Amino acid sequence: MNRISSPLRCVWPAILLTAGSAFAQVIVPAPVREYLFNGNLTDTQGGPAMQAQGGTVVEGTYVFGAGQGLALIDPSLGAANYSFELAFKFDSLGGYQKVIDFLNRASDTGLYALGSSLNYYTIATAAEADFVAGQMLHLVVTRDAETGQFSSFINGQPRFNFFDTGGLGVISGPNRELYFFMDDPVTGSREAGAGSVDFIRIYNQPLSGAQVLSLFQNGPTAVPEPSVTALLALGLGLLFLRCRALWSN
Repeated sequence: MNRISSPLRCVWPAILLTAGSAFAQVIVPAPVREYLFNGNLTDTQGGPAMQAQGGTVVEGTYVFGAGQGLALIDPSLGAANYSFELAFKFDSLGGYQKVIDFLNRASDTGLYALGSSLNYYTIATAAEADFVAGQMLHLVVTRDAETGQFSSFINGQPRFNFFDTGGLGVISGPNRELYFFMDDPVTGSREAGAGSVDFIRIYNQPLSGAQVLSLFQNGPTAVPEPSVTALLALGLGLLFLRCRALWSN
């Protein structure tokens, strides 16, 4: 055996394994608020509880009629830098049905289901028909305070994004009031539908597309990918064993 070429032959597999695994690493931050509706409206992270607006908690979900959504008053939330993750469904579709109101119900602007598509009134509508009556979907919306970019994702896939130069996605209430599945009085509170929500999670930073996809596929409790240091140690260990075997021949 040619011992001069053996080191190169044993180095490349370990390098490729380590580099490839490192690039696959996705780390998702923990939510600052998490509402699982397991018999109550409390936050698993110890923050303020959600406030029911007429709906009921049933077997790990919050079930709401039209206009019976949820309110959250939390002055500690970041107004302009955030991500919201929800799993929910509407029982029927048609017209506008509000999902999140960021402006203290003082404006018609907000995040909606418009028929079967996601909509941010009056800025953007997704081209895809994602909503199906009675079927849960996974929604994430993010806002980056530094760039003003507002992004949306359904079932891990990107939908519309825009630069929120007018601050329409900034939580504007004096106490960071947020409303879920409740319309504003500007239109008579009629643009709201019945349905249910499995969970709501709030993050204090914008999530990347890779992080959103990881949440959809694995959830927040999935075992994280090995760290780069651990991967490097694994690669070097495999390198040592392979080189030792080649040099012993």
